[in-house]
Amino acid sequence: MAAPSMASVSQERRDLDPAMFRMHGSVAGLLGAAVLAIWFFVLDLWRGTPLATPTFLAQALLSGGAAGETAQSVIPSLGQTFVFTVVHGIVFVTIGVTVAEFPRVFDLVHSRAFAIVLLFGALCLAFLVFGAMFAALGPDRIAIRDAFIGNFLAAFAMAGYLAGTLGASKCA
Repeated sequence: MAAPSMASVSQERRDLDPAMFRMHGSVAGLLGAAVLAIWFFVLDLWRGTPLATPTFLAQALLSGGAAGETAQSVIPSLGQTFVFTVVHGIVFVTIGVTVAEFPRVFDLVHSRAFAIVLLFGALCLAFLVFGAMFAALGPDRIAIRDAFIGNFLAAFAMAGYLAGTLGASKCA
């Protein structure tokens, strides 16, 4: 059986260093994670409960579900916030690296708008799966509206970074 053809991928893209794409994808992922964390930190400050969201999500992740807790009723914890921040960063780096590989391997992403939609879809899907698995979504938990706005901001930051660093001829 023959290997898949790379005929549709330009020679310039095939010659690009994969490590460069992975590094920029990692940075984009960390940037997206930071933007989302800042978004929820601002929301928590506005509600008078700084670090409540990452503490709530850490408790849901570590205990296998929200178990009757609400985002407003948790006692913020720096330790649990740190644990969730590490997991959150790893997930975003994985998404960033995956998305950065698309233009290098498949010659797929030709516009910033498509890159933003792709990232937004990946982030929302990941959060909805997490929220459903750990019962973290709901009116007294994490509002879907807040998650969508935060994911859009993160996707916009990630796509902007990738487009700027990898260039219009290589990404978005």
